[in-house]
Amino acid sequence: MFASLSAEGPPLKTWLSGAAASIDNLVDRSPDGKIEIVGGCFRYLHDSNWKMFIENLNDAMHPMVVHQSSSGTAKRVFQDLHKETDAVPFELEMLAPFTNDYGFFEKMGLTAWKYGHSVTGGKISIHSAYSPIPGYAEMMVAAYGEERVKQIFAVNRHNTVVYPSFTLKGAITSVRVVKPIAVNKTVIESWVFRQVGAPEELFTRSITYCNLINSHANLVGPDDWEAYHRVQAGLSAQDAGEWISMHRYKGQDHALPDGTTESAGTSDMVFRHEYDTWKNYMLHNGVFP
Repeated sequence: MFASLSAEGPPLKTWLSGAAASIDNLVDRSPDGKIEIVGGCFRYLHDSNWKMFIENLNDAMHPMVVHQSSSGTAKRVFQDLHKETDAVPFELEMLAPFTNDYGFFEKMGLTAWKYGHSVTGGKISIHSAYSPIPGYAEMMVAAYGEERVKQIFAVNRHNTVVYPSFTLKGAITSVRVVKPIAVNKTVIESWVFRQVGAPEELFTRSITYCNLINSHANLVGPDDWEAYHRVQAGLSAQDAGEWISMHRYKGQDHALPDGTTESAGTSDMVFRHEYDTWKNYMLHNGVFP
């Protein structure tokens, strides 16, 4: 559900802009063209401002370093305990890409749209090399035809941020809702969907991903939470610096006539874009020039 308390503003489809394609793709991955919420949600508290979570989602500079303790460890343990010919468990398929090299994240690219929305990836992402689920592609082809299925599966977006309140993943069929409750407290809710008509293994895969990445006992989140905590503490210090640099790739963004902005995968473009959007909301009451 989308709602606005303002009497002014654009229609929903205009406001969503390119982010709407991520919602469509999430639904299109069901052979029946339907999704349903199953079960409850993972709900947890961050002791930091909500902007830190939102900014982190499409930041491709941190994974290689920050996630060494989770993704990096998982890869090293598997290499130590298994042969090269052993099948890679799906849990490792999920964890391993978080510490891909910077070249990979650079190629993913960044795209932003008016009103603050953004996405990492497009043709490739950390989700684009998962093992196929038996029978799933055949079900999709029977429902949509081979050419249409190629188009659906060709969309490999990582995190789509619908600014400022939630993010979604099409390949993992999940959304996370951001709920600020104080200047230094944010509740994150993670919801998982079932693709109606798809093999149950697809839903199990989404649950597994959220257990590993989004739950209270997940492996990857604590890496980020520690960073949020330290940044919050640093910004709250009396002698904190007045400025934070968000200059990476500044001046090299590619702005299109329709309001879309593209940049290299490790650019700070999305941060600059979000703060420009926030300023417009504060100064113009959501009516953008």
